[in-house]
Amino acid sequence: MKRIILAGLAIILPLAATAQTDIELSEVEHNLGTLLWHNPAHAIFTLTNNGTTPLTIRDVEPDCGCTLATWTSDPIQPGKTGEIQARYDAEQLGHFNKSIAVYTDRDDKPFYVSLSGNVVNKTLAPADYTTLPCHVSGIDISTDDIEFNDVHRGETPFQVLQIKNTTAENITPTLMHLPPYILASYAPETLYPDRVGQIVLTLNSKDVENVGLTQSAIYLALHPGDRISQDKELNLSVTLLPEVDPAAASATHRPVAQFSQTHLSLGSFGAKSTLKDQILITNTGTEPLTIDALQVYNPGISVKLANRTIKPGKTGKMKISVSNSVFRFRQRPRILLITNDPTMPKVDIDVEVSK
Repeated sequence: MKRIILAGLAIILPLAATAQTDIELSEVEHNLGTLLWHNPAHAIFTLTNNGTTPLTIRDVEPDCGCTLATWTSDPIQPGKTGEIQARYDAEQLGHFNKSIAVYTDRDDKPFYVSLSGNVVNKTLAPADYTTLPCHVSGIDISTDDIEFNDVHRGETPFQVLQIKNTTAENITPTLMHLPPYILASYAPETLYPDRVGQIVLTLNSKDVENVGLTQSAIYLALHPGDRISQDKELNLSVTLLPEVDPAAASATHRPVAQFSQTHLSLGSFGAKSTLKDQILITNTGTEPLTIDALQVYNPGISVKLANRTIKPGKTGKMKISVSNSVFRFRQRPRILLITNDPTMPKVDIDVEVSK
């Protein structure tokens, strides 16, 4: 994902469906509803490439510095989807309608999407918010597993956490043990009982040391001086992609990875303590295929790959074992591989199990 903030006047541009007819948008206009002053909100616009060649989003330009946008920077293959994430800072009271110009390699002219809503300087009633699914540190929160996926070095994507104060006292939410590559902001800083606020986490990918998966445990404190405990824990993960030379993807001599499956459905444990399966990795290219990183998101999964270098025309076996302890951890059951195949530098293996 790329990031851009543009300062300038809020000029309302005419909205129109894209003339680039092989691009399908999930929506053109997104109404953010009623927002509290100083409480940013965000929306996701999904693009589907209905063409026959890869689609690249070249640039995304909000019409105002009040709006921040990030987008899928990798080429979107035919039939696949990409995203534009837009965040409105809610720093001005009143109704707003903000246009965002989207430039692709399909046309020199952009098409537009927009954010609208109303910013008010008052406390909203609890009925204005839906129930949040997770419970951490004694309050409700939108997720306890924060994922920054498919990040390139230099990008600064963000995640927005919704939190609801379900206690009977005022709280001042603070995240403890944040790694140095994460910046957190809180709105409002003091959250009254039965009210909803936001925590915005911004990732500085330049400060992430290693390519692949980096995981950290962070903790949600409600008051200054709170101590760390398991009930306050949130999982934070970053998947940093390797740099790939675009020319390598079209090279005649290169490795080509093929996986027998990328979704494992292992069924239920029942009386078993462990479920097992395997994946075949075949190199159909002309150069050796190397698995540069092999990592699991959930500690309940273990993986064995005897040889991380697969010669052209050969097949390697990756054995997967999942213990019933997988349910004790918040992280989704997934396996990550980083390869030297320029068309498939990152592979996610989803693992599905039930009790």
